Amino acid sequence: MIVLGLNGYLNADHDASAALVVDGVVEAVVEEERLIRRKRAPGMHPVNAAAEVLSVGSVKAEDVDVIAYPWRPDLLGESADQERNRIIQDLRDSGIEVNPEVPVEFIQHHESHAWSGLAFVAPERRKECQILVLDGSGEDSSGAVFRCEGMHLVTDSIFSVQSSAGAMYEAATELAGFGWGEEGKLMGLSSYVERGTLPCSEVERLKRCIAQEEAGQRSAATDKLYADSLARWSQLVTAAAGPRRATFIGRAFVAAVAQAALEERIAELVGAFRSRTVVFAGGTALNCASNGKLAVTLQRQGRELVVPPCANDSG
Repeated sequence: MIVLGLNGYLNADHDASAALVVDGVVEAVVEEERLIRRKRAPGMHPVNAAAEVLSVGSVKAEDVDVIAYPWRPDLLGESADQERNRIIQDLRDSGIEVNPEVPVEFIQHHESHAWSGLAFVAPERRKECQILVLDGSGEDSSGAVFRCEGMHLVTDSIFSVQSSAGAMYEAATELAGFGWGEEGKLMGLSSYVERGTLPCSEVERLKRCIAQEEAGQRSAATDKLYADSLARWSQLVTAAAGPRRATFIGRAFVAAVAQAALEERIAELVGAFRSRTVVFAGGTALNCASNGKLAVTLQRQGRELVVPPCANDSG
């Protein structure tokens, strides 16, 4: 079975990428940005990446058995048939002669993140895993907890768009004066403030805001819903950090409050796990400062943390 995985069409205006999986083995992966030299390939389709992985794997495009895509059109109010035709036509227009009848399997977004993490766990150990996925939003949620049963994933809990830890961090990034996609700069800026100088009650309040709506109903992550969520998080982060953004240290204080709340919520979620192996994926799993502390805590307990290098949407 030859599977061509793609990202960069429906609901994905960044992190265009491609992966080639042959008989369950990942043969090649590449992000479009590496080939066109534009960071995160905004608004680009993964046509160069698709051609590259097929070339690396010595696979002819017409031999691809199925194309996999990490968003479900039906949950976004779109037509799966129309999106399938769009993807195939785009590939063919770019000289990638896939079979016009090749099926396209649309996988729920957070489930796709979970599988990207499991790819780095030996098959015999996957039944011992619990998988945490957190990002800005998927089709109708902001993350989930999964476990692996055989060749299937079981969803243990789902987090609402309104409780998005990723959206909270994105809002704090903007408050600190950075642009879209610069959350890594916020993480670095947070190190300029000693954790002990933060108001514990405000960090706790912000952390509880992340958790309070996690049991809420799933809602389609429309542009308006996500924008409203960002606006709400902006108010909450401002309330937690106070009116301090006029100076460098003030912006660092915003970053430190957001970083502390994020770290504590992730630790709280993983603290409830009982598995030997914890897999963490999704855009929020790019926060290496949080990951480092979590890995040390789990190691002391005789457990391990697995974070895929492609934790973002390129995974």
